[in-house]
Amino acid sequence: MVLVEPIRYKMSNYYEQFHAFFMNSAEKIDKLASVAYEIQKGQTGNLEEFAKKCELKKDRLFDYIDILRQFTGREGGKIRYSKDRRTYYFDPPGKFIDFKFKAFY
Repeated sequence: MVLVEPIRYKMSNYYEQFHAFFMNSAEKIDKLASVAYEIQKGQTGNLEEFAKKCELKKDRLFDYIDILRQFTGREGGKIRYSKDRRTYYFDPPGKFIDFKFKAFY
């Protein structure tokens, strides 16, 4: 019995770590999708307002925007910020309306 309990503990601990990693990844994908959706709407506000709306820190939001820029760059598009409208937007507009992520839980 002494040998079985540590193995169970290790398996349980491994499962918990794997589950936490997977759920954390799924949450990140969902957050990335919500950031893309807000950009598609074109009413993000400045970086501080956008971060507050997405419940993220500014530097983390900027990381998500950078990831989206990499995705859109492959398709010939860009993410820009308009000082006049005070919003981030996809350029060309409408090109990334079907820009979706799917997370499998």
